[in-house]
Amino acid sequence: MKMWGRVRSWLHATMRRSRMEGEMDAELRFHIEAFAEDLVRNGVPREEAWRRARIEFGGLERVKEECRDARGFNFVESLVQDLGYALRVLRKNPGFTLVAILTLALGIASNTAIFSILEAVLLRPLPYKDPESLVVVADRQAAEHGGFLYKDFQTWESQLRNFESIAIYYRNTGISRVTLTASNEPQAVKAGFVSADFFPTMGVWPELGRTFTSEEELDQVHVVVLSHGLWIRRFGGSPEVIGQNLQIDGIEWKIIGVMPATFHFPNKDQQFWAPLTTNRSWQEAALTTKIDPSNTRLFYARWIVVGRLKAGVGIQQAQAEIDSLFAHLAESDPDPNRASVRVFPLGTNVSGNARLALFALFGAVVSVLLIACSNVANLVLARGAGRTHEMALRTALGAGRGRLTRQLFTESALLALVSGCLGLALASFFLHALLAFGPRDIPRLDEARVDARVLGFTLAVSLLAAVVFGLIPAWRISQSDPQEWLKGAFRSASGSLALRRMRNALVVLEFALAIVLLTG
Repeated sequence: MKMWGRVRSWLHATMRRSRMEGEMDAELRFHIEAFAEDLVRNGVPREEAWRRARIEFGGLERVKEECRDARGFNFVESLVQDLGYALRVLRKNPGFTLVAILTLALGIASNTAIFSILEAVLLRPLPYKDPESLVVVADRQAAEHGGFLYKDFQTWESQLRNFESIAIYYRNTGISRVTLTASNEPQAVKAGFVSADFFPTMGVWPELGRTFTSEEELDQVHVVVLSHGLWIRRFGGSPEVIGQNLQIDGIEWKIIGVMPATFHFPNKDQQFWAPLTTNRSWQEAALTTKIDPSNTRLFYARWIVVGRLKAGVGIQQAQAEIDSLFAHLAESDPDPNRASVRVFPLGTNVSGNARLALFALFGAVVSVLLIACSNVANLVLARGAGRTHEMALRTALGAGRGRLTRQLFTESALLALVSGCLGLALASFFLHALLAFGPRDIPRLDEARVDARVLGFTLAVSLLAAVVFGLIPAWRISQSDPQEWLKGAFRSASGSLALRRMRNALVVLEFALAIVLLTG
C-alpha cells in the first residue's frame, strides 16, 4: 500500500508539474524572504540580509533539484530522454530493429495463442456454481475394461454423507433424429440422459420451465429439457415452447424446460437432456439380457457420475468415505463385476487427455520464445560491441553505469513493447487458425479468446522477454572499461573477450533449447 501511495503521488505530481513548480518557487521565495526579514529586524542591511539568506539555503536551483528528485520529476525527464534516444537509435538501425521485432513477435504470438487455449481449457473456472466442489466418481480401471454397478450408485445416493448430492449423466454416442411435430424438418442432434438430481447437483436452473422430477425418472416419462442453442434455432426463442412436443426417433416427447445459454455439459454439442431411464440403450439392455436395470453395469466410457461435495469436504475425505463404503459392499454383497472407484475434480474429467498435451505444447512454445530471446540477445551483444566506444565516451563525460544500463535496457524494453503489440495481433490470427483447423476433441476449445487475462499474460511475457534479452546484455556492455576503449586498446569488430564469451554461451543455449524442442 505504501508503494502504491508513492506511485499515485508521483503520477499526481507528474500530471500537474507546472502547478507544482509554481508552488515550489513560491514556497522557496517565502522561506528566503522570511529568513531575510528576520536578519533585517536584527539590524542587518537589507541587501546583506538577502545575500545571507540565499547562502543559507544553498542556491535556489540546487534546492529545486533536490525537490524534483524527491517528487520524481527528474526520473520522468531522464526516462523521456532515454525513450527519445532509444527511438533515434532504433530508427538509425532499421535492419536490426526489424529482425529483432519480428523474431520476438513470433515467439510472443505463439505463447499468447497457446496460453489463450490453455486458459480456456484448463485455467478458467467451469461455468457452474462452486465448480471446485464438483467431482467425478469413476472406475479405477481403464475405461475400456470396466465401470461400476448401478445398484452401487443407488447405495451411494442414500449413504454418502460427504456429498450434498450425486447424479448420473449418460453420454449418448449415437445421433438421434429429432423432428418437430409441426414440421417435418429433421435435425441430427446429440442427446444426454441424466438422473433427476443432475441439474441440482450441477447447481444450474432452467431459464424457462423446470427440470425432471424423480417420479418422471422412475416412470420413464418422455419429457425433455432443451439447450439454449436448440431453443433459439428451432423455436426462435419463443417462451411458448414449454408444453410443446418433439418427435425424437419417432416418439413424442414433451418440452418442460430450457437451460440458460451459459450451461453446457459435457460440451456445447449437447442439444437436449432427458430422464436417464428413457434412454433406449438402457431399456434394450434390460430386455435383451433379461436383467433388471438396477444390476446394469455402468461403463465409464459412456457414464459420468458427478457429485457435489459438502462445504469444507475435500477430495481425500470423499475418497476415504467411498473406499469405506466399497469395502462394506464387497463384504455384504459380493459381486465379481464390482470395481473400486476413485474421486477426482470435475475439471480434470472435462479436460481429459488434453491437459498433458496442452502443457507439453505450452512448454514447446516457451522454448521457442527462449530461443527467440537468445537470438535477439546475441544481436544486441553483437551490436553492442560496436557501441562500447560510445558507452565509454558517455561514461567519461559523467554518465554512471546505472544510467547507461538503464538506457540500453530502455531500448530493449521498447523493442519488447512493439514486439508484444505485433505479437498480440499475430496471436489473434494464430488463434483463429487453431480454432478453425485444430482438433475438435479438445473440450472448451471454442471458448478460447484474447481477454484481459491473455492481455496481461502478453504484457508479462513482453516484459520478461525484455529482461531476458535486454537486461543482461545491457549490464555487460555498460561494464566495459572506458579508459581502455578511449585508449583504443580494443579494435576488434566483435568486441571484448567477455562479450564474445557471452555470445558463444547464448549460441550454446540456443542449440540446447532447439535439441530439447526437437527431441521432446
